[in-house]
Amino acid sequence: QHEVKTSQMTIFGDYRQLTLFPPTQLAATLEELVTNACRAMAEATVRNLSFRLEYTSDQVLLDVSDTGAGIGVNDSELLFSRQYSTKSQDGGFGLFHARQRIERFGGKIRIFNNADGRGATVRLTFKGIPRE
Repeated sequence: QHEVKTSQMTIFGDYRQLTLFPPTQLAATLEELVTNACRAMAEATVRNLSFRLEYTSDQVLLDVSDTGAGIGVNDSELLFSRQYSTKSQDGGFGLFHARQRIERFGGKIRIFNNADGRGATVRLTFKGIPRE
């Protein structure tokens, strides 16, 4: 979408760790996050999307980062509200539903502007289950 390039896909840690998040739910969530990132980069000169997957001793973290406009609100929690949308109409449900899906399985989602001032990152955090 919007001539976006995937610039980086990085995996850290012991990939044998599992989560309690079903693959179909993860696919639906990632589809929403990638769509939002592509829309955020529609007017950007540089359109890069990157993914970072990290396995720690007790968590699995997944970051989806873009080089778009970043989040333009002071309270990022507002972005997860059912009533809030950056779209002109028929919006405001994507991140709301993503949060519902993630929290249903004990995960967390948050969004923040990137440290370099270009774009934003959405971080999904899940409880990790070591595979024996």
